[in-house]
Amino acid sequence: MENGDIKDSSITYSSFYVNAHSKHPRLNTNIGYGGWLTGVNAAGQWLQVDLGGAAKVQGVITEGRAGHNQWVESYKLQFSWDGSSWTTYKDSDGSDKVFTGNKNWHTEVANILRPPASTRYIRFVVQTWHRRQSLRVEILGCMDTGCRSPLGMESGHILDGSITASSEGVDVRCKKAHGRLNQAVNMAWCAGNQNAGEWIQVDLGFARVSGVITRGRDLQGHTPQYVTSYKLLFSKDGESWTTCKDRDGSYKVFTGNSDTTSPVLHVLHPPVSTRYIRVVVLTWHQHICMRLEVLGCYSVGISSS
Repeated sequence: MENGDIKDSSITYSSFYVNAHSKHPRLNTNIGYGGWLTGVNAAGQWLQVDLGGAAKVQGVITEGRAGHNQWVESYKLQFSWDGSSWTTYKDSDGSDKVFTGNKNWHTEVANILRPPASTRYIRFVVQTWHRRQSLRVEILGCMDTGCRSPLGMESGHILDGSITASSEGVDVRCKKAHGRLNQAVNMAWCAGNQNAGEWIQVDLGFARVSGVITRGRDLQGHTPQYVTSYKLLFSKDGESWTTCKDRDGSYKVFTGNSDTTSPVLHVLHPPVSTRYIRVVVLTWHQHICMRLEVLGCYSVGISSS
């Protein structure tokens, strides 16, 4: 934040005061109004930062408004992988953790996260404040690049024979082998049947899966075709399958695509050690078509037996 590596376009706000001069939330800045000033003086206002990818957040530092007796006294932290679904950082008793903020405008206050939070987006949600809600922040941590490499759908490292499907279209452009991320225009896996429960499956050999990326079929000159929601299943033998579950124990429904061009990433917490991964279609637009990549790392010293 302070050094400018995080761009202004990656910082968003629930509100801001009057004009862009109130949008300067970087630690130690004195530009403009000397901090982020909210447009609404009510609890729940937030400052959001897109870290640009998977990151491990280990702590935060806050200050008040430069040269003015305005600061945030307490706040919560929320985290998200997609910018839509948010999780509030919890205390040891399971309640939402309220972090102690500032007592004046100029003293930096650090809060260390134990444990760290793996995330892409972070939100500072204001709880209490002095005079006006004003904040300058820094985020402590590192980009988390471990075990999030493409496993080989796009590159071809995963061979055609390792890709199977419940059905496939008769058009040669719709075969299961074309279910690879960024496959050529008009090509994708497209199911031969238009029913919920159609699936595409990949034999990884054996790997630790940490995420998936999906895209629709870029069918030029025709109505877009893509999967809008799906489930993930895993198996070590190709016969006994486990469905990925949400925190409440229900089957997790992953949000798919909303167009044919934008890749949608879902990160798995925790990663799953598996040989097979199966993407099971729940809903779709126009026609069941998908291109995908599997993210993770190949396990060393682990067999599928």
